[in-house]
Amino acid sequence: MPLREGISPAEQASWLRFPHAAELGEKVILVSDLDMLPLSRWYFVDQLKSVSDDAYVHLNPCRPEEYRYRFPSCYHVAKGRKYREFLFEGQVPEDTFSVLPHLNWCAEEEYVTRKLVKRERRGEMTLLRRGGGVNGHRVDRISNWKSYDPKLHWYDAHCPRPFQQFQEEIKRVASLAR
Repeated sequence: MPLREGISPAEQASWLRFPHAAELGEKVILVSDLDMLPLSRWYFVDQLKSVSDDAYVHLNPCRPEEYRYRFPSCYHVAKGRKYREFLFEGQVPEDTFSVLPHLNWCAEEEYVTRKLVKRERRGEMTLLRRGGGVNGHRVDRISNWKSYDPKLHWYDAHCPRPFQQFQEEIKRVASLAR
């Protein structure tokens, strides 16, 4: 998918992961951010074993009482055809940017949330909520990167950037993977 003039590459990449996933047919795809590091086999693999292969799953949905009702870009799990069905009503448009409400940061979350709320309310999705609330059990680059307890069970890490500057710290956090 070619990049468009006048839109930052970061914002384009945030969006294009969804139309790209929709083109992958029967392959199961986890949509996430590049700076997210899975740490828990249970969270990303084992808890999904009992879910239908045909489900559209979200692993970190926000309840209204926690933080605006939203489906963050991390973590969607589905077959490509489910992304196509749920997010694009069966047909990914030629100009995928035309469906976005705006071309600013978080436009993809707004679009995806608008599409998925209807599906969720009809019981067409599987929501696997995190313990600890939104982003619970996360080693986060802002809130606890320097103070996490390595003895606790962490689901994932939101890594600091740039990688080159923080690679030793990121490797240390990656050693928490279970």
